[in-house]
Amino acid sequence: MNTTNGSVVKPNGTSSVGTYCVITYDSNTAKAIKIVALSVLMVISFVLNSLVIAVFAKTPSLQRTVNYFLVNMAASDLLISIAAIPKDILELSSGSTYWRVGGDFGHFLCILQSLLVDISAVVSILSMTCITIDRFCAVMMPLRVNLVPGKVRGFIIALIWVLSVVNYCYYFYTLRLDSDNQGNFICWMSFAPLDNTKMSTIVVTYVAVLFGCVPWILVAILYAAMIVGLKHARIQFEANDQNNVRLTRSTSVTRQAFVIVLVFGICFFPMSAIFLVIAHVFHFGCSPPYFAHLYFAAQFLMLSNAALNPCVCLFLSENYRNGLWKILKLNNLRRVYPGFALEEVREEPVTRVT
Repeated sequence: MNTTNGSVVKPNGTSSVGTYCVITYDSNTAKAIKIVALSVLMVISFVLNSLVIAVFAKTPSLQRTVNYFLVNMAASDLLISIAAIPKDILELSSGSTYWRVGGDFGHFLCILQSLLVDISAVVSILSMTCITIDRFCAVMMPLRVNLVPGKVRGFIIALIWVLSVVNYCYYFYTLRLDSDNQGNFICWMSFAPLDNTKMSTIVVTYVAVLFGCVPWILVAILYAAMIVGLKHARIQFEANDQNNVRLTRSTSVTRQAFVIVLVFGICFFPMSAIFLVIAHVFHFGCSPPYFAHLYFAAQFLMLSNAALNPCVCLFLSENYRNGLWKILKLNNLRRVYPGFALEEVREEPVTRVT
């Protein structure tokens, strides 16, 4: 389901533009605060994720399996700042959820916006799972190098995006663009001739179980095994300085990956719970007035993950910080000396991460 309220699921299986629940509107002050908060979040997310991708591309020592999946998450997070947050800002500022573009192009945008937003979440979840598996292999097999060949790694990343699109391929059939009696366009979801409420409940439950439960059970099991494996490895390698250094580096990267997974869970679980309540308690019908505030809080927390992920990379990884400093320093030198070449920059050695 569109986690940013992009598509409307109508209650009671209706298939025409009908009557909606009574909506409690925000005060001008509350609306302004939300718009400013979302705008700041959008800029931070776009800038920091772009920096993570740029640092990765410019720093050879970062181009290892775990960082490929981190950059894949950064690419999916960019979709949030491009496709999700601007729409929320527009709806808040106008006080309306009506779709702005009609016709075939409007229908295409209706599908595209919902698809981009929702595949972003799935890509992040699958990438996070791959990061955990990669760290598990690195901890359990510390003496093995290049466990995932480059071609296999590229195939996995492509498969993540393909599976994410396939998971929401029903959007091409169910998302509709209709107009009400006043000629306002509405982007909404219809499972006609099936019952809308029942089908929407099934879809929400399916997404919650497949992407909200299964990956987290796997992640919890693997990290529990990694904790045990790291303790045994420290005992085994404590007499060998070289292996001890390698183990320390692996532990550092694993800790960074764990923080990303933890932050992701904290940001996404409230929104998943909200959607389950909407489906199984309110049955996509009217909800209490206070629920709108809970929805926005959970939604904002979920969107903030797109800004927090690059923060973890840039602040917890010395290699990412060094790469960022290199890019900023080089750009400043080029402004002062337009003919400045990359080879002229003396770079301090960067620790390679296992």
